[in-house]
Amino acid sequence: MEALRKTISDSERMRAKIIAALACAVASIWVLTILLPDNLILNTPISVAITSGIAISAAIAVVAKQKTTGLYGRTHVALAIGLACWFAGQMIWTYDNIIVGKEPTQLSLADIPWLALYGFGGYYVFKIYRFFGYSVNRYHFAVVVSSVALIIAYTTYSILDSQELIESPVVAAVRILYPLGDAVLLVPSVILLITLRHGLLTYTPWLFASVALVLIAAADILFTNISLLGAFDLLPIAFPLYNAGNLTLAGALIWYSRFGIYDQNKAADSFKEKNR
Repeated sequence: MEALRKTISDSERMRAKIIAALACAVASIWVLTILLPDNLILNTPISVAITSGIAISAAIAVVAKQKTTGLYGRTHVALAIGLACWFAGQMIWTYDNIIVGKEPTQLSLADIPWLALYGFGGYYVFKIYRFFGYSVNRYHFAVVVSSVALIIAYTTYSILDSQELIESPVVAAVRILYPLGDAVLLVPSVILLITLRHGLLTYTPWLFASVALVLIAAADILFTNISLLGAFDLLPIAFPLYNAGNLTLAGALIWYSRFGIYDQNKAADSFKEKNR
């Protein structure tokens, strides 16, 4: 019992440290983005490529430590593959945007891995949702689904109502898939966050993951408007949101790597030490 209390105390301290570090990092990125509008890293896809690289590195570290067995082993492998798709797409888009000179109003090969990540991300979220689904409150389910559906429906309608889309219906069809895909992932994530809010070691990773999805969904909505309506003045807002989402997801994986993975050897050593 004493060991459990210490683990919970340590996990709460680490959660507070990660939140503080994220707050400082995100605030710094946002301020520098505003103060240095011509910076080649902060105000271009390069910054998002860097932070997505941090997220995939954290995911790979979790898979290497946890291996691939069991529910969480398989789901984190799927998450790592999804983040690899996100990182690959970001690298392609960085090349297209910086070297080739493509604008967000054009489609890119980056859209292929970007859309593929929803399959792997969906496996990760829905597998865990299915495992904890028995304890989901129907009222919470209805409220979350309705709220997310209304937000996405309004956003999609606002975009489709623009006359500019007549010239780029294919781009519009692809770009609108992003906020829709985010909604599909966001609903079960938020429901799990509410359901697991009293969990001793299950709440924190879902808190970070849900916040990350909200940030990335908001950035995707902005990017959709930028791509379809040419609202390039929104880029200084979209880039920091993507970066904040990537770093928050990395924070979730770092915390999970420390407290969410059951170390059988460590547990056995502890048992032997107490029963010598």
